[in-house]
Amino acid sequence: ASPALESETPGTSATAVQSATAAACDTGDNTELIGCWNGTHYEDELAFDQDDGLTEAELEALTHLTMARVEHVRERPFRAAVPVETVTRSEFANGSMAGGGADETNESVAASQRWNDQVWEALFVVGEDATAAEEIDTVFGGSVSGFYSPAQDRIVLVVPEGEAVQIDPSTLAHELVHGMQDQYHDLTRPRYVGVTQDSDLAVDGIVEGEAVHIEERYAARCADNWTCIDAPSGGGGGGGGSATEYNFGILQTVLQPYAEGAFYAESLVESEGWSAVNETMTNPPGSTAEVIHERPAYETRAVEFEDTATDGWETYPNQGVDGAETAGEASMFVMFWYQSFEYGHAVLEPTQSRAANVRIHTQPDAQLRTRANYNYAHEATAGWAGDELYPYR
Repeated sequence: ASPALESETPGTSATAVQSATAAACDTGDNTELIGCWNGTHYEDELAFDQDDGLTEAELEALTHLTMARVEHVRERPFRAAVPVETVTRSEFANGSMAGGGADETNESVAASQRWNDQVWEALFVVGEDATAAEEIDTVFGGSVSGFYSPAQDRIVLVVPEGEAVQIDPSTLAHELVHGMQDQYHDLTRPRYVGVTQDSDLAVDGIVEGEAVHIEERYAARCADNWTCIDAPSGGGGGGGGSATEYNFGILQTVLQPYAEGAFYAESLVESEGWSAVNETMTNPPGSTAEVIHERPAYETRAVEFEDTATDGWETYPNQGVDGAETAGEASMFVMFWYQSFEYGHAVLEPTQSRAANVRIHTQPDAQLRTRANYNYAHEATAGWAGDELYPYR
C-alpha cells in the first residue's frame, strides 16, 4: 500500500469538489488535479473499441481515462498510478487455489479446515460430503472477474482463455476505487480484515460498498453523457464454469457486502457527503446488521458461554476468537434462504411457497445498474449480531 498517508479524511465538506478543466489537464500529470490523469481528462473519448481486443497501449489508455473519471465521481485525486495486469481464468484459479490445499501433516492447517467445515455445516450450507475450503475456492475461482491486491498495489483482471484481451469496464472502475482507497487508507491495515465471518463481511460492507456505489454512478454517467467502451458480450472474465458448479449458499453470503454495501455507502454520501464514507472507512462497521439496517436501533450484549462438553469433546481454542465464530445476520439470513433454494423447504415464510421464499432474496425492491442485487433483510434474522458458534472435536 502507499506509504504516503497524509490524511485519511480529505475533503470533509459535503460541498462538491470541482474537477479540473480539459485545458488544465493538458498542462501535465499533476496528481493534485481531480478528473485528470496523465494528461487524460474525464470528458475525453477513446478512439478505439475492444471488439478485436485491447493492446497493452489501449488498456493503458483506458486505465488513464477510467482513473480520471473515478476521480471526478469520487471528488478526489489518485496519489499514484495503479498498475493493471491481466490473467486467464485458469491462471487465476490455479493461483487462488495454490494455498488452499491443506497439508494433512500440518496440524494447524488441518484443524483450521475442520473447524471451518463445521461452521458452514452448522449453517446448513456445506454438507458432510464436501469441504468448505474446496467449495469456497470453486466460488472465487469461477466468479471473480478481477481484484485489487493491497499488498502488491496492483489490479489483476481475469480475461478469456486464448482469446483477445477484453475486459468489463465496470470491473476496472470498481478495482480502481480499491486502489484509491488503499492510497488514502492503506487496506493492508488489520482493521480491514475482520476477526470473524460477520465482522469481515461488515468491513467489506464499506470497502466494497463504496466501490459498487462509485461503479453505479460511473455507469449512470456512461448511460447519460459519457462515451464509454461496451463490456464484452460474455461479460469478460472468460467464464468460470456453469452456475450449477457453485455453492450458492457461499456465493450469496460473500455477495452481501456488494449488494447491501452499495446502498449503505449511498446513504452515507446522501446524508453527509463523502466525508462520511472517509470516516466509515477509518472506523468500519462491526457487524453485517449495521450494513443491512444502516443505523440499527437495537443494542447488543455479550454472550456468556459455558463449556459443558463431556466424554473428551473439546472446542478449537486456537481457531476463530477463542474457538468461536460469529455468523451474524447476513449468514443467518442466507442459511434460512438456502434451505428454500437448495432443498425446497419454506423457512423464512413457512406458509408461502418455495418460490416465494426464494424471491425474498432474489427480487429486492431496489435494483443496481451494474450487477444483480439481493435482499438480506427479514424479520426472522433482523438484529442477529454478536453470536458465538463453537465447533467441537
